[in-house]
Amino acid sequence: MEHLKAIDWLIVVCYFSVVLFVGIYMGRREKNAADFYIGNRKIPWGAVLMSIIATEISAATFLGVPSIGYSENMQYLQFSIGSLVARFLVAYIFLSVFYASTYFSIYSYLADRFGNGSRYTTTVFFLITRTLASGVRLLLAAKGLSILFGFEIWHVLLVFLIITIIYTATGGIKAVIWTDVVQGTVFMLAGVSVFVFLGISVGWDEILRIGNEAGKFHLFNFTPTVEGGAWWTCFSDEKWFVIAFINGLMATTASLGTDQDMTQRMLACKDVKRARRSVISSGLIGIPFACISLLIGIGLFAYFQKNPDPTVASLQSDEIFPYFIRSVLPAGLKGFVLIGIIAVSMSSLDSTMSALSTSTMVEFVDNRKKDLSPKQQVMLSRILIIVFGIILTVFAFSIRNEDKLIWMALKITSITAGPMLGVFLLGILTKRGSDTGNVIAMGLSTVLVACLFYLIHMDKIPLGWTWLIVIGTASTMFVGALFASSPSKIPQAR
Repeated sequence: MEHLKAIDWLIVVCYFSVVLFVGIYMGRREKNAADFYIGNRKIPWGAVLMSIIATEISAATFLGVPSIGYSENMQYLQFSIGSLVARFLVAYIFLSVFYASTYFSIYSYLADRFGNGSRYTTTVFFLITRTLASGVRLLLAAKGLSILFGFEIWHVLLVFLIITIIYTATGGIKAVIWTDVVQGTVFMLAGVSVFVFLGISVGWDEILRIGNEAGKFHLFNFTPTVEGGAWWTCFSDEKWFVIAFINGLMATTASLGTDQDMTQRMLACKDVKRARRSVISSGLIGIPFACISLLIGIGLFAYFQKNPDPTVASLQSDEIFPYFIRSVLPAGLKGFVLIGIIAVSMSSLDSTMSALSTSTMVEFVDNRKKDLSPKQQVMLSRILIIVFGIILTVFAFSIRNEDKLIWMALKITSITAGPMLGVFLLGILTKRGSDTGNVIAMGLSTVLVACLFYLIHMDKIPLGWTWLIVIGTASTMFVGALFASSPSKIPQAR
């Protein structure tokens, strides 16, 4: 608390005030489910673009990517290349299908293509894994702010919960998207500000010199590491370009194409052309920002080379950036970076609450209770937003001391992402698959990937965990393709 000056507090208060105003004002007049779930498909594509970026970048990424630049090099960008290619696949394959009908939830497509078994299974997968992963991201943000400025974790969680519930429950997806515009702008400007500050403090030439001497600007790794002459061990080298590219391709396709948290905002565009523009542009902006984040890490390395600090030697690499923010940044800039961290935290929380609420309403409530009035639908959606917000917050607080659980939760999405992506690809790209077959395929694939995950975690097999999504996708499609589709369920040429 003593690290913050009056100007920093003023910046924080102004930020919260602006976010609340934008969320409530832009999300007013919610008349029906179409308004609340997808903004009646009237959201400008530029706003959707910023919302995608704001949701993809979590506090863990904002604070963590600089640590990669500090301790390693710029090979992290190899993942971004695969991620960019994935956006074209999502834009021209997935969105074409999702815009063929007015879907509020993408899992409704699986009901039309296969049946309710596929719909409910994927929805349950999404609800569980998204709650787990987002709860962890929320905790990481709260811990970061707690360490940085001496806040109690539960104070941070409570503030996040109250503010995000107010505007998300009021305005639904419109409030989420427009506040994401504010939040995305804030944290990107905060990152650029730190980058400029480092350049001025250290000197651009010095950063380049020190970084070059330390090999920090090494980008591509086309030669995998082979241990003991055993060629198959290369598949465990996560820094190999092939693995990084495939992981970026598969993980981003699964995230943007099968995760309601990400796709819901794309469904809010007026038409599929604008939706495509938003998702592709998000990659073109995301790569430069990832580059800036890595360069911040290299700048931090150069800064502490020129300004030795005995405390730094005792810190882990992911603690360097928070320490720099707390100890070096001047008043004003410190407050601005603080709201940047808050922004990426809240943008992840609000979208998750909205997506969990929408999926539950569309797939489990609206689908069974056809007599609900528009007002009842909106009211129940708001109640679910509050409920899921509380669940996320309680879960985050409950695992505050569980490091192993945090690691497992961050990786657990790789267990379900593959089976979910496999089912969607089976439906979109083939004329095979049945409702019962999909449930069997997803179940078997999940068990297979979970077993591999355990063996990898225990160092029993030389395989990188990034391959799990590939294996999960392939095995689900293979088993699912053994079952024939009902003629009425086979998509017709359009």
